[in-house]
Amino acid sequence: MNQSTIDAKLRFARNCIAGTRHASPAVAAELRGAARQALAGLSAAAAPNGELDPARSQTQAIAAAMLQGLH
Repeated sequence: MNQSTIDAKLRFARNCIAGTRHASPAVAAELRGAARQALAGLSAAAAPNGELDPARSQTQAIAAAMLQGLH
């Protein structure tokens, strides 16, 4: 996964999370689900393979923090 894809997924998740503040409960639940799915996939894709890559571990930490905020 390249950096522009990672950035796009993070922006998508942030927009979903922000949208939950102004949405009806049903739409908010759908937005949270979409954000969870994007962040879980991003976290898994950014997981360090073998040697620790700081950018990947930072992306994984951001995704995990955003996921935590949805609970």
